Amino acid sequence: MTETGERLLSDGAERIYSFAKPQPAWDGRWLVLSVPVVSDRQLRHQLRTRLSWAGFGSPAPGLWVSANPHREAEAKQLLDDLGLAASTLSFTGPFAGIGTEQDLVNQAWNLRELAGHYTAFLAEFADAAPAPGLVTLLTQVRLVHEWRRFPFLDPQLPAELLPPDWVGARAGVVFRELHGAWHDEAQRHWHRLATL
Repeated sequence: MTETGERLLSDGAERIYSFAKPQPAWDGRWLVLSVPVVSDRQLRHQLRTRLSWAGFGSPAPGLWVSANPHREAEAKQLLDDLGLAASTLSFTGPFAGIGTEQDLVNQAWNLRELAGHYTAFLAEFADAAPAPGLVTLLTQVRLVHEWRRFPFLDPQLPAELLPPDWVGARAGVVFRELHGAWHDEAQRHWHRLATL
C-alpha cells in the first residue's frame, strides 16, 4: 500500500470514530479556498470527494468553504496530492456584511437532506437491543457501516450555523453510546470466531 493510501485509511478510521463529538466554541472564522475549475472528470470527482470528507462545501463553482479554519493543513495536503495547490488561493476570516452566513450554509450544504439521513440512522439503531453473541457483532458492524457515511455528508458546522435541536448531535450521542455498549461483547464473539 502506498504512503498516501495508508494515511487515508488511518485518517479515515480516526475521523469515523471521533466524528460528531462536541465541538469547541466557534471563533466565527471561515476558511475559503478558491480552486480553479477542473475540467478532468476524474480529478474533479477526487477533489469533491476529498474536500467533502474534510468538511468543505461548495457554494459556487471553484469556491470551497469550511467553518473550521484549522483544516487548512489538511486541505493543503489533499490539494498537493491532487496537483492543485499551486493554483489555489486560501483565505481565513469572519463573514463580511454582504449576504448572510445562513445563505452561505444553504448554498454549500443540504442540511435538510443530511437531517433525513440522521433520522433514518436513529430509526434503525436508537432502540436496538441485540441478543448476545453473533447478533451483537453483526449489529455493531451494521452500526459502524452506516455511521462511516456521515463524515462525507456532514461538515460538522458549529451550533451557531445549525438548526435548533440539530438531529446530528443526537445521532452522535447514540452512535457513541451503542458502540461503547456493544464493543466488548462484539469483540468477544469476533475473537471466538477467529479461533475456530
